[in-house]
Amino acid sequence: MKPKANPPVALNGRVWWLGSAQNDDYLQENSWLVLADGRGILVDPGPVSRFDEIFRAFSAVSGLESLAAIAITQPEPDAYASVPLWERAGFSGKIIAHWKTALLLPSLGIRSPFRYVHHDETDESGQLLGLRFIPLPHVWSPGSLGLYDPRSGTLFSGNLFGAFGKNAPLLGEPASIERVVQFHETHVPFGEPFARTLDAIEPLGATLLCPQHGSARAEDVAELFAALRKGKYGERAGDGEDRDSPDKAELELLRKEHLRLQEHMVLGKDDSIVDRLTGLYTRAYLDEFLPSFVEGNPEGAIASFRPDGMKALESESGKDAADGALGLFARIVIESRNENTLAFRDSGASLILLFQDEESAIPEILNLQKEIANSRAFAQRVTSSGAVVFCAESSDPSVLTETLRERTRALEGMGPSSLCVSTEGSASLREGSLLLVEPDRALARLFSDFFAALRFEVRVAYNGEEALAAITRNPPALVVCEERFPRSDVFAVHEAFARSTAASGRAFVLLAERKSERLVRRSFESGIRYLLEKPVMLAELEQLAKALWEDALAER
Repeated sequence: MKPKANPPVALNGRVWWLGSAQNDDYLQENSWLVLADGRGILVDPGPVSRFDEIFRAFSAVSGLESLAAIAITQPEPDAYASVPLWERAGFSGKIIAHWKTALLLPSLGIRSPFRYVHHDETDESGQLLGLRFIPLPHVWSPGSLGLYDPRSGTLFSGNLFGAFGKNAPLLGEPASIERVVQFHETHVPFGEPFARTLDAIEPLGATLLCPQHGSARAEDVAELFAALRKGKYGERAGDGEDRDSPDKAELELLRKEHLRLQEHMVLGKDDSIVDRLTGLYTRAYLDEFLPSFVEGNPEGAIASFRPDGMKALESESGKDAADGALGLFARIVIESRNENTLAFRDSGASLILLFQDEESAIPEILNLQKEIANSRAFAQRVTSSGAVVFCAESSDPSVLTETLRERTRALEGMGPSSLCVSTEGSASLREGSLLLVEPDRALARLFSDFFAALRFEVRVAYNGEEALAAITRNPPALVVCEERFPRSDVFAVHEAFARSTAASGRAFVLLAERKSERLVRRSFESGIRYLLEKPVMLAELEQLAKALWEDALAER
């Protein structure tokens, strides 16, 4: 049945309803328009089947030239599939979406510029009507997003506060709260995370709740929050009394509809967006996504990560064998990465990893290298290498991309299990000499690159004999020394270093797997003042090294 057209309805001085909540379907849908000062934001434009209806309602209120943005509250096609039709009609604004939802949007041919939402934030520029963007990860997708308009007290909540049922009124009544609770009990798997979401948004004091499905709520907002907190989440989908509920047929239809929407979402992906071998988004999509990531994560990091020896494997065993190994490699990375780390397929055998904070980047890459080296999925042992660039190095994505390419090329001369975080372009700007004592060659490369990026001239010793010889030949300004290594011990190395000059005995940093009472006591008795426990926070190590170097200069 073709849905009947409904005229737009003004709910307050800034918010218009453009939906079809009076139509005879189980999952009735709403589209919303925020309009003020000649600018508009369209929230959840809806599926393709409803474009004509929503566009007519919108046109009765405003024109496309006023439409600054289209906001998408959830990663389900019934919320946003009509966006390409709005683009064809002349929409030229931005798309607002949680970054996890935004990853899916190009698969439908959406080409408008994006404003990615990473965390709770407010549009301070006024270009987007001062809206506040609030991630709602437990209702019920990690890519769910709420939009709050503080001037009107309106919260556009996506699936949150929604309900099912035919012919729902535009404004819900207290008697219909039970339908809202049932809707959430069907979809929300756990109560505690959902309660945290309610805790985050209830203090907003919203006076009008505008979900994508069901009725808006105005008179019973407090009662609705209280009722949702008492819901039995995770129980409705199982066995028991709900099996014979009068709403079972409706619930089953809803489940099937959600499965159908998810299926279309997967089938809609094409090779220009998703790499068929690894299942990851491609470099083409990364290039579109990267500017927003850099802007939203100024303390983030970008890494190129790849298995070693892929060219040799393809030459010896053929392309199918190389593709199979790359597929396994990508699977291990996907399964072992932190949930907040994004992975993309780069050209060749490389993956690109995006980290939201720089401190997690190198430890996570080291962990991935360990997981891959220890994996039994490969026919023979596989090692991996990576290069890292930090967003703090530049706010220009093109500069970061080129820097990452340079560091990736530098891996060619570093051997297997390498990690490059700097290039040699700053050789004339060395702060001072540093001796690194580390028997693990992979860690030695990591720390060597790290200190080189800080402009230290780094020498590496892999055992006690090499460390003592280096100190004797040319005493360094600083020593960073692992607790355990062959052919001597850390205390003998420290004693030799302390004798090299009267002042430099204090510029010694001991790295230990565990700070035991015995080790701490003996270190202080020996004159070692700085003892850090692994895994080391690189920011702490950086500040300590700089401070010790400045102290060494002052002592000279």
